[in-house]
Amino acid sequence: DVVVRMTIPYTAVLISEEFEGYVIPSSFVVIRANGGYLLPEYLYWLLNAQQTRSQIYEGAVSNMLGAVKPRYFADFEVEDLPLEQQRIIAELNRLAHRENQLLLKLAAEKGKNGSNAMARLAEICNARLRMVATRSISVLASFQGSVSARYLLPMRAKFIASRCASRKR
Repeated sequence: DVVVRMTIPYTAVLISEEFEGYVIPSSFVVIRANGGYLLPEYLYWLLNAQQTRSQIYEGAVSNMLGAVKPRYFADFEVEDLPLEQQRIIAELNRLAHRENQLLLKLAAEKGKNGSNAMARLAEICNARLRMVATRSISVLASFQGSVSARYLLPMRAKFIASRCASRKR
C-alpha cells in the first residue's frame, strides 16, 4: 500500500507489512496497488516524482490548504509499464535512498571524530547525489528497456565518485 498526504506537500509513503493495520488520518488516502499490473514500490516512486507532484498541485481544490480530493487519486492514470521495468525503477529508487542514508550516516560519524572537513565533504557529496538521483530517476522514467540496470548503476557510481573526488581537491 501507498499512503499519500492530501495536502501540500502531497508526500507518498510506502507502507510495508509491519505497519499494516494502523489507523490513517482523514487527511491521507491509502492507495492499494494491484501487484499483477502495478508494483507498490513503483507507485511510491511515481507519486513522489516532481512531475507527478506538480500534476497533483494543479488538481488541488482551491483553498488555503491546497487539499486534493481522494477522487483525484481514484482517477489518477498511470502509464502501463511492464513489471520488469517497474522493478528496475523501484530498485534504483530504493538504492538512491539507501545511498543518501549511508552518506548522512558517514557525515555524522566523521563529525563525531572531529573531522569537520570530512563532514563538509560528505554534505557536498550528498547534495550532489540528490541532484544526480533526481536526474537518473528522470532518465529512468522514460526508460524503454534499451539499457540494462547493470549498465546504469556502474555509470552512476563512476559519475558520483568523479564529482566527489573533484570536490575533494
